Amino acid sequence: MPIQDSLFNFPPKIIDKFINHLPSSFVGDLTTSNARNMLLYCCLVSKDFSSAAQRHLWSTIKLGSSKPTYDHKFSEEHLIDDFSQCIHGLTELLTSPASDLSLIIQELIIALGLVYFLSPNLKRLLSIIESRASNLKTLHLECMPWNTVPLNISRSLTDLAQIPSLVNLELEWMENTPEDLVRRLGTLRSLHLFKVEFAPPDAFAGSSMSLL
Repeated sequence: MPIQDSLFNFPPKIIDKFINHLPSSFVGDLTTSNARNMLLYCCLVSKDFSSAAQRHLWSTIKLGSSKPTYDHKFSEEHLIDDFSQCIHGLTELLTSPASDLSLIIQELIIALGLVYFLSPNLKRLLSIIESRASNLKTLHLECMPWNTVPLNISRSLTDLAQIPSLVNLELEWMENTPEDLVRRLGTLRSLHLFKVEFAPPDAFAGSSMSLL
């Protein structure tokens, strides 16, 4: 006999408990295929299960990559085009009235090399996340020499680090990092620094680097 949908009409709080009861290796580390597969299977159970599972699947967003690409097939133009398409898709989801992605995001990981800064609409995406991701709790920045970051992007990243909902700030492999990024120390629950070099206070006083 086919499984009836009525068998899965649990209250939302009970469904959340089902999802949260999965082994932490599944819902706590989405970098493994088992983790994502388990949650994807939950999406197939019912609409209510799908909604609960997607809150975990989409709770972490990563922009860029800290790992360089050495494959000759991936030219700079290819990387920019591919990243731009990702930005466009993510922007559409964040601004669509039919999507609640902006409320689902709890962690944002940004690892942008210089090539990604050339991508159009990156500034707009960061501004949308800042204004709409009201449940964003963790911001992770890595592999980013700050003196190579265009001025408009650096301002957006600094603004992201100041949003009221943020409680965890993680910086790794950062150079010439402005102190403005950590000026909200009083409201953060945790600050993670690894291989971070801070710039002198007047390091960017004469900087005019910009990318429009």
